[in-house]
Amino acid sequence: MKTTKFQNNFIFNNIDSSFNEKDKTILVKLGEYWHKLDTNGILSKNKIKCDNLISFFNSNLIVITQNNKEGVIDSNFNVVIEPQYNTVEPYLYNENLMIYQPFKEGKTTYYRPAILDLKGNIVLDFKYDDLTIISLEPFLLIAKINNKYGVINLKDEVIIPFEYEYLKPHNERSKYLIAEKEYSNFDIIDINNNIIIPFEKYCRMQFLSDETFIKSYDKFTHYENLIFDFNNNKVCDTKFKFIKDSDCDSDIIGATIDFENWGYIDKYGNTIIDFKYKDVHDFVGSYAFVAKDLTEKNHGLIDKNGNEILPFKFSFVAPLEIKALNNGEMFIIGQNGKFGIVDKKGNAVIDFIYDYIIESMGYLIVTYKDKYGIFNSDFSPLEIKEVNLWKEKD
Repeated sequence: MKTTKFQNNFIFNNIDSSFNEKDKTILVKLGEYWHKLDTNGILSKNKIKCDNLISFFNSNLIVITQNNKEGVIDSNFNVVIEPQYNTVEPYLYNENLMIYQPFKEGKTTYYRPAILDLKGNIVLDFKYDDLTIISLEPFLLIAKINNKYGVINLKDEVIIPFEYEYLKPHNERSKYLIAEKEYSNFDIIDINNNIIIPFEKYCRMQFLSDETFIKSYDKFTHYENLIFDFNNNKVCDTKFKFIKDSDCDSDIIGATIDFENWGYIDKYGNTIIDFKYKDVHDFVGSYAFVAKDLTEKNHGLIDKNGNEILPFKFSFVAPLEIKALNNGEMFIIGQNGKFGIVDKKGNAVIDFIYDYIIESMGYLIVTYKDKYGIFNSDFSPLEIKEVNLWKEKD
């Protein structure tokens, strides 16, 4: 099959990683200035000169970096929070932000979090060593102070006392927490500090799903992982050596029974895909990136039925949501440090010459020789209106 290249439309000096789904725009840097660009190729009249911009994931706000300090601006580039913090997380939590500042203790620098509202008021100050938001309704956080963990609310009221060595939720919907009170003594507790699953000797616990969890028994470092429900009933007799901690809410999870061969199970421990791979990754949509051996160029793609979708000869594979070329499925591929696109048979569609390719809202953002371009689903360049006028102004 004849391959092609993206047309020479690499005009931007930098691009934010994805389109903002709220207003269908993306942040682009043209010369020394940042603009917003919409899907019609129109650059915003407003522009700003700064080190970097990152869109919030769930609002139209933007993190701005200026002189190595971060703050917040709105979609019209008006300042909401002056750049004065070491880090601002690009996520809005019920009109609140998580920020970080450095603090020195002796020769060691620590970065402590705080909660800030959109008026710049400190809601929770920098007294805690760590904060993890576990619920928005009500707003609850796991906090760490003096090497102990507890749970607080936005009023800094203690919900669960600071008596634990470790606390971890499954996700923001989780009703339960993994709690370590003494070294390797794990309970599962609810948000009222009631014990749901009591401690067992030589047993660690971790969440597998909203319905099941893992008991990991240390048999002199030869771990046995068993799956239980929250009534403490064992739901599967298989003894797994390791079950992966999935980063996404997938119904299929990577696991191994011998540390050598990996496959996939469901949340009850049933085998979904046989244990025949040397490495497995999370399913994203319908596909997962797996390896038959641990060499860099021996990775391929499978579906949820275990069918091999792409041959095992790549170092990186990611499916594309966009459909082009007669509606055939396509995939972003990494090979020899460069990226391209292949069809479902593994035939190259876009040459492997690009530094990076990602997909966002049906568009492709491509990096090539330190420049950035944006392309439509048919690989044609997104037409940028009046770009020469903006270049002259900048």
